Amino acid sequence: MRTPVLLALLGVVSPSVSVWGLPPCGAPGTITTVTAPTDDYLAAFGDYKSYVPFGLALDPSGHLYVADASLIYRLEADGTATRLVGVPQTRRERRDNVLLDSVAALNARIAPGAMAFDQQGRLYFVDHVNWAWSDGGKRSLSRVARLETDGLVVTFAGTGEIGSSGDGGPAREAQFGIINSLVFDREGNLLVAGRGGIRRIDGQGVVSTLLEADSVRELIIDGQGVLYFSLGHQVFRRSADGETEPITGSGMDPDSVVGKEFEDGGRYYYNLPATQASLDTPASLAIDEEGSLYIADYYSNRIHRVRPNGIIETVAGNGLDFRYLQGCVAGKRVAAGKRLSEHRCQDHIGDEGPALKATIWRPWSMLFTQEGDILVAMLHGGYTWAGGAFSQLRRICRVSEWMASPASTVVEEQESATLAEEALSALRLYPNPFNAAVTLTFDLTHSASVSVRIYNELGQQVRVLATEGVRPAGSYQFVWDGRDQAGQFQASGTYLLVLSVDGAIETHKLTLLH
Repeated sequence: MRTPVLLALLGVVSPSVSVWGLPPCGAPGTITTVTAPTDDYLAAFGDYKSYVPFGLALDPSGHLYVADASLIYRLEADGTATRLVGVPQTRRERRDNVLLDSVAALNARIAPGAMAFDQQGRLYFVDHVNWAWSDGGKRSLSRVARLETDGLVVTFAGTGEIGSSGDGGPAREAQFGIINSLVFDREGNLLVAGRGGIRRIDGQGVVSTLLEADSVRELIIDGQGVLYFSLGHQVFRRSADGETEPITGSGMDPDSVVGKEFEDGGRYYYNLPATQASLDTPASLAIDEEGSLYIADYYSNRIHRVRPNGIIETVAGNGLDFRYLQGCVAGKRVAAGKRLSEHRCQDHIGDEGPALKATIWRPWSMLFTQEGDILVAMLHGGYTWAGGAFSQLRRICRVSEWMASPASTVVEEQESATLAEEALSALRLYPNPFNAAVTLTFDLTHSASVSVRIYNELGQQVRVLATEGVRPAGSYQFVWDGRDQAGQFQASGTYLLVLSVDGAIETHKLTLLH
């Protein structure tokens, strides 16, 4: 008998029960795989097995909607899923789809993508019509469809032909390129992003071009109505007056960048100015209540956070392909699915552990739940994931709280950073890795406010080696013996030593080996 549950996204949740598909989260920054607990979910779609989550959305009531390869479904509180739009189709069947208008939702042959809800709660979605992964050069059609209250799917925008015509006229007569993202602004205009840039459809259904560009991947609007979008290897911010500025990404082709950021199998960032980061296809964006921007970096297999002070830090993903077996002992290997010839390593899946150590392969779409967790849809080409057919969704617990400590703060004024650089010299950290103790030494060229703290990978403070206080010029030495503030030995692993000098932060990785 199934335990009664209430949908957490509705904001009415008993702490004693779990929500189907969204298991209770652990500590901030930990990760779980979203799976279906019974056969009820799979039974809703017959023999359909092509689960590929292209898009995620929350309706005004907080229900989670998933745009799959050929249908859209809603997760229910009782452990089932309701198919709302679309006919379950194989990849081969989708190739022969044609654009049909005013068709019953459950008979619509679609290939859905991004979704959005208007102020009346109506569902809008991108329909690629005859989309197929391998189509021999065939170009898919593209439109914006709407699910009406009478259960019909109608074309809201686009003729289905690929193009960029129709500005100044009705949306249904306009041509759009391949559409990647939809979002409603605070005035109720629908913004459509994709090949050709960003276009706006106003309340009267008239189309205009907001921004011309080769291909905009993702759009999002914050609580103040500011528009963010990803283009190329950067994320931009566009203010109400039309001024656009890059806020994340150097703009360089990541394949041409080499150096220390490639350690551990991918691009990991901590305390780096966001405009210096190398992004490799920022596929999805999300913003938390504090104004921090989250970026799903598709080919880097990571999720980064850009704080309002302009500093980027990696919050999830070990950067590895989930089939990766480096350092995986035989006892930790699990058999692959029938479509995957390699084996997988349990340690690299990372469920219930820190999201930074977990595999997030090809993060394509993400959103915040009302609980402050991030849901991430992984688009990895049909490979079987360890949790089963519906497990390409992962949940990162209360990620906004993760490392919400001095370990993740940085100097916001360049003047302060310059003073700190002048004050600090001859810094040494040895040995590292260490077993018994690690020693930090440095010189202060003039008096400065200094603190030294140790944090674990969850951002939790482990030890204070030096409390904040002004120290005169001179040589200093601090030793950490691997114990926490209560004198308990810590487990082997990676830790962060955080040195603050006049408000500027230096961080150094420490590896403790027992």
